[in-house]
Amino acid sequence: RLADLEQWSTYFGVPPKADFDAYDVGSAFLFFVEGKYGQDKLKALLVDLGRTRELAASARAVLGLSADETEAAWEQYLRAAGVHVPAVTLMVPADGEADVATDLREVRVTFDADMQPGICVITDCHDGLCYDHARWADPRTFVVAVVGSLLPAHDYILSLGVPGRCRLKDRHGVEAPTTPWRFRTR
Repeated sequence: RLADLEQWSTYFGVPPKADFDAYDVGSAFLFFVEGKYGQDKLKALLVDLGRTRELAASARAVLGLSADETEAAWEQYLRAAGVHVPAVTLMVPADGEADVATDLREVRVTFDADMQPGICVITDCHDGLCYDHARWADPRTFVVAVVGSLLPAHDYILSLGVPGRCRLKDRHGVEAPTTPWRFRTR
């Protein structure tokens, strides 16, 4: 939303809780303006924005669009760009599963696209699952080996991606959304 972009300091956040994805959103908006209206309009928008400090006012002055019209045009531009965001197609055990055997040897996630080999996952590391035992079994399958065995009657919470720090990415560099993964053992 344009209103979010206007409040950059709150949208980005304050380290260490900064949301570095805000840079991607901001650059997507700049690419939209340049692609749809040209480099001269982009420059004029940035100059006017420096003067007004109000994105909606500058968009109205330079692009001739209301905030709602600007936002609608930006959304249309993003849809037309056709960027595929990698998505999880399978989790073993399934997210939310409540009857997982404690003798499971590994947990695995499959994506719908080939992924880069980087590891970006949050685990507890005190309950049998630790990020340091994570690996890619193949370009689409991410695996975390169980150290010992899973704890009985235990809630496991993992995060695929670390908000504000890193994300799992496809081979083209498109980031997968941070995905929580929860399950419970018997």
